[in-house]
Amino acid sequence: MSESKPNESPISGRSVYRILDAAADRGREAIRVIEDAARFLADDERLSGQLKQFRHQYAELTSLLPWEKRLGARETESDVGVCLEGSGEYRRGSLETILAANFCRLQESLRSLEEYAKLAVPEMARRAEQLRYASYTLQKQTCAFFSAASSRLVRLAEARLYVIVETGIPDEAFLAVARAGAGIFQLRDKHASDRELYTAGRRLVSLLDEEAARTGSSARPLLIVNDRADIALAVGADGVHLGQNELPAETVRAIVGPEMILGVSTANLQQAQAALDLAEGPARVDYLGAGAVFPTATKTDACPAGLEYLRALADKQIQMPVYAIGGINAGNLPQVLETGISRVCVAGAVTGKPDMGSAAKEIYRVLTHKEP
Repeated sequence: MSESKPNESPISGRSVYRILDAAADRGREAIRVIEDAARFLADDERLSGQLKQFRHQYAELTSLLPWEKRLGARETESDVGVCLEGSGEYRRGSLETILAANFCRLQESLRSLEEYAKLAVPEMARRAEQLRYASYTLQKQTCAFFSAASSRLVRLAEARLYVIVETGIPDEAFLAVARAGAGIFQLRDKHASDRELYTAGRRLVSLLDEEAARTGSSARPLLIVNDRADIALAVGADGVHLGQNELPAETVRAIVGPEMILGVSTANLQQAQAALDLAEGPARVDYLGAGAVFPTATKTDACPAGLEYLRALADKQIQMPVYAIGGINAGNLPQVLETGISRVCVAGAVTGKPDMGSAAKEIYRVLTHKEP
């Protein structure tokens, strides 16, 4: 049997370029799949920009491979791997599995480029290694982006009790309401300055995070900021709620990005339909506020939409969450539930009581039909 010489490669240069060409194409295709998710599904400029920059760096890397040698080594028709099919190749259960599969494909391609470039284009190997390490960080950022948006929407879907609070709510009272079953809080204070809203928002986010860490929960209540997209972003809130006279939903979505929740107040079916029309587009409204159901002390100029509006919404079998709002308390809550709307947003019925935690607990009990 013949022996190879010490520095003699056991494969031909053409075979090496065949490997490099295939790896380069696999990685380029994987990057495009990932970038399309950020561009068309998330519609996020920042993440799309990061992925685009990475794609350009990858293109610079593969440009070190002479194009004529790549084409000369390409033999797709005789490639034994073309007809091999993985067990899950044509099944993807979620966006997360698509991202995971394509990041894995990208990293495997970069590793192959790194190793085989040492035989043909040595200066390419170190750059491939550096780009592979960068891809791990990019994967973490991309998956965190999509999982954050997904987690918020899951918590929104599960929340039944939504409580509006002002800047001066005491820490212990706020936490007592959270422990009583509130799944969403809205920071709304028409008389507060920007600095007061910012300070309160930071405090409430910290309280919720600390409580989640203490209890080991990964699904803390959401914090929504009324009207102010800038404050919501500055304090790290989970979303923004808009009235009919505030900025258009399309404009606010462009400001806050797809990660945040966006809710809209509605008082009639026409307003509700306008919000629903945005549900699947880039503006993406995530929930409706419906009311005022009863006369309310917090908005004395609001003309009650009444229980009939809730019944009309329930009849439409809307897929997104609908929160009845306006003058709702533990006493009239059964009337609301009879309409078919099972989520409520309250203010004074909780924050206007001496024991906010007990008030919230009673409303939550009625909502979930639990025994006293």
